[in-house]
Amino acid sequence: MADEFGGTGWAITEFSWDVKYAGLQIQAAKHQDKDPSTGSGNHRPEHQATLDQYKSKAEHYLCACLGKNGAAGNVNRTDGGMLYVRQWNNMQYVTNAALLLTVYSRYLAASSGFGELNWPDGPAHADELLADYVLGANPAGMSYLVGHGRRFPRRVHHRAASIVSHRADGQFIGCVQGYDHWYRRPGANPNVVVGAIVRGPDHRDLFQDRRGNYEQTEACTYNEAVAGRRLGRVSLPDEARDQHLWMKLVCGHVGFDGLPPAAAAIYERPTTSAADKMLETSNIPLPKVKVFKKTA
Repeated sequence: MADEFGGTGWAITEFSWDVKYAGLQIQAAKHQDKDPSTGSGNHRPEHQATLDQYKSKAEHYLCACLGKNGAAGNVNRTDGGMLYVRQWNNMQYVTNAALLLTVYSRYLAASSGFGELNWPDGPAHADELLADYVLGANPAGMSYLVGHGRRFPRRVHHRAASIVSHRADGQFIGCVQGYDHWYRRPGANPNVVVGAIVRGPDHRDLFQDRRGNYEQTEACTYNEAVAGRRLGRVSLPDEARDQHLWMKLVCGHVGFDGLPPAAAAIYERPTTSAADKMLETSNIPLPKVKVFKKTA
């Protein structure tokens, strides 16, 4: 059955909104050390053979993302270190890779000897990994997580963000007015979509912060794969507080040393004093990291 659905047959190098094989393969590989039916590490031979295939395909994806597949094929990287799969919304492949690398690294850290990862082309190092690129450690010096850092996209291709609040301007705004009066404005959006991750830069690490440049500035929900994996928290700027939002940021690296990546999740801000106190005292600085340097 697993073979019929393709899960044990396809070794791929991307995980996206419509290609889910890598996620399934990694989840299945995590069952290597324990049979759910017996609670032990002993599987039936036919089950073990299937799990071995899942594990092999999962590790092909992980090694490809880390540039360790050798002749078997790796995911391309830009000179600045970003994984680059294709032109349209490439950032989904970056954040999705960060999620799966985190999931598997935590599995390895907790598996007590099970699940050793075999690299065809040597070991991986934390400074080869990508989460910090999203947060601003890139040639453009741009945080692609909206609301984070001093420099982030101000003209996100997002209708609600680019049109002023009804409380500020109560006049009727139809489709034509929205397009003519707001979409074409050169200025920053009146509303900040805190926590959104935009489509990001091109294959040369170049990014143009223009509302009409939807290829790079559109905010996509399926870019948020790394949400919720946290090691630390940082507080929001005042403008985000005013919108009654708060952000939990994960600090660190994706790595097979058990450290998760830098990532973010946005929640409606609680109103309790305890939650406010936690937010006030959670200003943990982001780590300073090296930007991946492409080698020949």
